[in-house]
Amino acid sequence: MKISVLYYPHREGHNSIFPLFAFGPTLKDAGFEIRFYNRTDTFQKTSADLLIISGISLQKILAGKISSQQFILECKAFNIPLIYLSGSDSTGPLDKNILSNVDSYLSRQLVTDRGLYNKQHRRHHFREHVFQTHQFKNQEDFPLVSYSEEEIKKLGVYWNLGLIDWKTQTTNKALRYFYIFTKNNQFPFSQPVRPLSQRNLDFSFRGNLFKNTHDVSRFHRLKSYRVYQKLAKKFKTPTGGIVPHKEYMSEILNSKICISPFGWGEVCYRDYEVLQAGTLLFKPKMEHLETFPDFYKKENMIFYDWDAVDLKEKIEAVLDNIKDYEAIAEQGRDSFLSYTSGPKAKLSFVSHFQKIVNEALFNFNL
Repeated sequence: MKISVLYYPHREGHNSIFPLFAFGPTLKDAGFEIRFYNRTDTFQKTSADLLIISGISLQKILAGKISSQQFILECKAFNIPLIYLSGSDSTGPLDKNILSNVDSYLSRQLVTDRGLYNKQHRRHHFREHVFQTHQFKNQEDFPLVSYSEEEIKKLGVYWNLGLIDWKTQTTNKALRYFYIFTKNNQFPFSQPVRPLSQRNLDFSFRGNLFKNTHDVSRFHRLKSYRVYQKLAKKFKTPTGGIVPHKEYMSEILNSKICISPFGWGEVCYRDYEVLQAGTLLFKPKMEHLETFPDFYKKENMIFYDWDAVDLKEKIEAVLDNIKDYEAIAEQGRDSFLSYTSGPKAKLSFVSHFQKIVNEALFNFNL
């Protein structure tokens, strides 16, 4: 099958389709001939059986010449199955103008209960949950939305931030683009890490607190951060403000625990930085969410309530018996590596990609 992919070669665009590079040889062996394009004219002239568009790339590619909706309509006119990869940070919002004109609208994560998309909500499920119990100054900035059964049938999950090109997560811009343009299309090799009991920092959390906003994201993160502040008086934690990325990663490697509350969405880069480091990840409960790969299992991390009422107790319990939790941190790291290296990772991704293609073909032929 011939597949044409449109993306822009900046970090976000590159990362949105990176697994197609990393697992390219295996995908080819499975019968997928994938070609990549950075320009709309060459992309639209291609001979293909299926089209994939990186949504996070469109603004850069179109450069204001036409709207994303108009471009999607032009692609739809070719009468070829069309897949759109949303760049949304959460389980919503979904762009109805795009959704109505593609065969598959894929997100990095979706609500497992698709019926929730039928109900009116503001932006995404977690935000609506908080709005139901608290009042925010910006609440009316998020209009109520819902989606039809026909629209919901087009929804699916592609791959989350765990499968990005981690080599590009550097503040060195020249090095970042070196990796992108030289097509160094491999996940970084794993490095040995120390057991939790041999690490100097008890726990860490560095994250945006969305200052000067009155918003759900700030409200949620502050609940975790206030627990962090209280426990920092008792346990050893990093000090100071913002640090360079290299120092930040060093802190994670030297921490027993890292807290990763939700941000603009539930999933964030920190989740996977922590898993790679073999650090014990503390994450708000994620059973409402579907994503791929699904690292969010109790054998890989410690979950706590969305309002963080049990966070202090759980952190203290772990730090009082750290050796009892080393197996969970190791399993979290092993789970991450199982999707980025080795034959199982290749087969797992190809199987997932085949499912994505099959669903797009099915929707196209309806």
